Amino acid sequence: MLWFTQESSKEKPVSGPILKEKAVQLHLKMGGDDDFKANEGWLNRWKKRNGIHMLTISGGKLSADFEAGTMFKKINSRLLLMKKVYLTISFIMWMKLVYILDCFHTKH
Repeated sequence: MLWFTQESSKEKPVSGPILKEKAVQLHLKMGGDDDFKANEGWLNRWKKRNGIHMLTISGGKLSADFEAGTMFKKINSRLLLMKKVYLTISFIMWMKLVYILDCFHTKH
């Protein structure tokens, strides 16, 4: 993943075949056996593990959903936090309304 991230940040094109070739090179460099094959199944599992939905080259630049996915996760977590805050404020306002109505009902 480190190599992929570095290449992406340099806007170098990274396609499925390039990634599979690099995987074999890194596997051998780390002392892995010669039987390793970075096939389509391996590539699909790697993309799923790393949250990458697409690898394409567009206009000579990498166009991967990795960065969009990362941004979505950040936005989604912020939205969840905002929802929790909203629900907490709504509950507090509802409790105040119940208290006011109870006080009004008790006096009249």
